[in-house]
Amino acid sequence: MTAMTGSLAALAVAAFAFVASHLALPVPAVRRRLTATLGENGYLVFYSLLSLALFLWMVAAFAAAPATPLWTAPTGLRHLAMTVMLPAALLVACGYSQGNPTAVVLDRFAGEQPYGITRVSRHPVMWGAGLWAIAHLLANDDAAALILALAIGVLAFAGAALIDRRRAQAGGEAWRRLHERTSSLPFLALAQGRAGAGLGQTLAEIGAWRLSFGCAVYAALILAHPWIAGVPAFRP
Repeated sequence: MTAMTGSLAALAVAAFAFVASHLALPVPAVRRRLTATLGENGYLVFYSLLSLALFLWMVAAFAAAPATPLWTAPTGLRHLAMTVMLPAALLVACGYSQGNPTAVVLDRFAGEQPYGITRVSRHPVMWGAGLWAIAHLLANDDAAALILALAIGVLAFAGAALIDRRRAQAGGEAWRRLHERTSSLPFLALAQGRAGAGLGQTLAEIGAWRLSFGCAVYAALILAHPWIAGVPAFRP
């Protein structure tokens, strides 16, 4: 067990395995092979259990990694990171509570008109995770924290791009229409007038309770940060 945790190298290996599994297993050729052997439900169970195991390994490796300060993050960057975390929390909260193409069953949304959070981004959870990573890359000066944030960032942004690529190949006309009416980059389709509604209608479709929930998640993360990460969310 000590060989799998307790060093920056172990954390880097765990992070690489976590990211690689998420990017490789959904590749159509790989998924077809596994589905042929395990069945569709078996594949989903295997994918979920492997993801959980690798995630727990990465978390354990992060917790056991030695403190290795690399620089001192300026106060301005820490303020910026706190600001970036608010839209990150909102995107994740809304993305998990409202149907969107990042969800597991992509076909369910491929032919639908954009609605709510999908008008903001067709990959809200991925972008929420990516913004979390950016915030933590800005605010952290420890090597272990930077490795973890970099891994989550690569997974989020590469994952969103790969989803788009796979759907472009297999989603047909329905996906092409949805792609034209949405954007991966948050608010781009709204700004370009492609989303089919303005900001006001989009916020109404998302709902005040989802926005409130996202703000509550943001506040909870700040309050719980000393217990989650061992340090306050903001350090002067």
